Amino acid sequence: MNQNAQQAPQIFDMRKRSAKFERSANRLKQRNETSFIWDHIANEFCERLESIKRKFNNILIIGPMAYYIDKLISAGENAIEQNANIIIMNNSAAEDELPYDVAQFDLIISGGTLDSVNDLPGALVQIRRILKADGLLIGTIFGSGSLSMLKSIMMAADNTPIRPHIHPQIDIRTMADLLVRAGLKLPVADRDTLVIRYSNLFTLVNDIRDIGAGNCLSGPIHPMNKTSLKRAVHKWISLQEEDGKVSETVELIHFNGWAPSPDQPKPTKRGSASVSLIDALKSNNNI
Repeated sequence: MNQNAQQAPQIFDMRKRSAKFERSANRLKQRNETSFIWDHIANEFCERLESIKRKFNNILIIGPMAYYIDKLISAGENAIEQNANIIIMNNSAAEDELPYDVAQFDLIISGGTLDSVNDLPGALVQIRRILKADGLLIGTIFGSGSLSMLKSIMMAADNTPIRPHIHPQIDIRTMADLLVRAGLKLPVADRDTLVIRYSNLFTLVNDIRDIGAGNCLSGPIHPMNKTSLKRAVHKWISLQEEDGKVSETVELIHFNGWAPSPDQPKPTKRGSASVSLIDALKSNNNI
């Protein structure tokens, strides 16, 4: 274990997290289905791979995106070498304890797992370490705006003191800052908000289980008793709109970052622009 991971607070139980991912995969396999949230993230990765003009030969796929490997390869036919070496990271491994060599990969794809790692800054540093020069990280995490309705239901259902059921999440600005701190170049972070309409609280809970996003916090789990469940259902009813449905939000933060390379384009020096942004906006009658 690296020194940073030892010092990081143990917010998440990695065994719980691994078990939830395994159970979610089994749930979907038994129904011969995929999760619409994973589908959405995989489609986003495909679009990004389609726009890349360089070739990748050594690739690491972290998390549930491994189930979309054929789709990713097809979308990235112009970016992924035909006989590329592709490694899929086991769900039992943690991103802040990566068991790979320095400069081993030129592309790393991580979808929906980095937000539940104990040392996210350390994980990003390790990802940069195992990327080759000019290697690319593309990823997605669940952002801080996710499941706001469910959070309010859990708070209404709990007795005092309020127990945590949903793990803490980060916002887009923090994610962009962490990419820079990790030493990744040309960082990009975008927000993508999904609004999903539910007619039943338990359908929402099942969707969360399908992506393995349940409670994997360290410490004991406190299942809801009958009284708490009644409070939760009562709160759900109070949130229903005219059609009997409730809107839930899933915020996705998509991000890219490149390992440093002397051949990468450099940012333009401040003050070197030939046209003022304010003047340009004025000329378009925008201000």
